[in-house]
Amino acid sequence: MDFTITEKVPSELIFSQSIFDSLKASYPAFDAWVEKISEYEENRHCLLIENWDCEYHAIAIMKLNEDDNAYDFVLPVTKISTFKVMDAFMGRGYGTSLLVKAETKAKEIGASTIYLEVLPTRQDLIRFLTEKGYSALDGMTTPHGEIVLSKLLG
Repeated sequence: MDFTITEKVPSELIFSQSIFDSLKASYPAFDAWVEKISEYEENRHCLLIENWDCEYHAIAIMKLNEDDNAYDFVLPVTKISTFKVMDAFMGRGYGTSLLVKAETKAKEIGASTIYLEVLPTRQDLIRFLTEKGYSALDGMTTPHGEIVLSKLLG
């Protein structure tokens, strides 16, 4: 592994980085969400792969304890609210490493389930998560039309 995963809190992130551009385009309330997670960052954990010049290559932002989710998951639950690898850095193991680190963190805090919500246009990410043991909830989508994928931790 020729990279390091850095752990941060949301207020330490630079949301003007290009890794967030597609997220801003897909989610009109992105700026409000950034304010929210920065305000309540004691329940957030960020995993980051960046270069020597602090340019983000991959990121996972976690909501460590989600007691108010709308799904029938085994509690306690951790949500990966953002999971992104820049296209130029695909195939380097960044996604797998971030996912393993996120699952490890969730297990450390006692979570039983970890999940993500993914737009159906991201078939590459859905396929990747399925290969890593995540399952889609039958017929369950979010109000934004996202597919819900979860994994029991054990």
